[in-house]
Amino acid sequence: MEIIEDCLELLYGGEDDIKDKIEGSAKILNMCCHVKNLEQFLRNHQLVSALSRVLRDDFVKSAELSFNICRIFLAFANFKEMHHILSNHRIGSMVMTILDLELRRSRKLHEKIFDEINESTSRELRNRKDTVQSASHSLEIDRIVAKRQDRTIYVCLKTLLFLAEDNDVVRKMSKKGLVIHLCNCLCVESKRCVRLVLVFLKNLSIYEENVRDMLHPKYCIVEKLGRLIYSKDQIILISSMRVLFNLSFSLKCRDLIIQQKITARCVSLLKKTSIRATTVRLLYNMSGNSTFITQLADTSFTDTIVQLVINFPKHNISMELGALVINASFDESIAEQI
Repeated sequence: MEIIEDCLELLYGGEDDIKDKIEGSAKILNMCCHVKNLEQFLRNHQLVSALSRVLRDDFVKSAELSFNICRIFLAFANFKEMHHILSNHRIGSMVMTILDLELRRSRKLHEKIFDEINESTSRELRNRKDTVQSASHSLEIDRIVAKRQDRTIYVCLKTLLFLAEDNDVVRKMSKKGLVIHLCNCLCVESKRCVRLVLVFLKNLSIYEENVRDMLHPKYCIVEKLGRLIYSKDQIILISSMRVLFNLSFSLKCRDLIIQQKITARCVSLLKKTSIRATTVRLLYNMSGNSTFITQLADTSFTDTIVQLVINFPKHNISMELGALVINASFDESIAEQI
């Protein structure tokens, strides 16, 4: 296709021709919207090489260029047939580098936005109307930039998630700090990014080596998940509980859950049909700890669990529910209430 040749010429521009590179990447991205074009891209190794080179050399210089090329690679990553090509060009490694950069930029920008809000509020209290308007304008610009950053973070995460379908690729990513980046992503404001991160963490948390990384004190993952289970977003709530359940097979994680004192919240989630099964399994994993059982006794656990047993839809209750009741009944106060 002639248009691909034109795009390659734009991508092969000089080091300072960022505008041309943005234009070329935008045209390729537009063509990626049509699946029939992807087959031609698959055969054009020169195109993938050019895109990877530009991304590697210029991702710091232009956020728009970085987003365009990452979005192109996301379109490629949708198809397993293209994964080996992306792997040969080390796309996963580059995307992780960009993700790290955008996360650091995002943290600094949100700190700046927080300071601007406080400063604007202070000016309003002092009735300095001459500067309030300019501060509000600056704040609005920063919020637009923050949305663009979240957009790039989402694309990076989605690309990595597709590439992580191969276990060997997952191990390579983990060695390069994937788990660290995902734990940091739990703090972003974008709900769709958080949803994606939780899916990723759930998939990774079945591997013992990843669990060790997640539970490092520096990343506070249990504390972050403990906040997310109060989310009004049902997808975030359910996914957070599933990650906690996978982590709860670790003794260290169970101790951290007890420290977070989220027992009452977990008991309240037993009333939610959509998350009940996962909650019962999590509580069962925790019920071997006497401190946790003591915490259970101070909640509405007994009333809730008795109703679940009485109203269980089948003739025999589930194994996890029965085992949870047995473990909990070792506490005298719970046994008396039952």
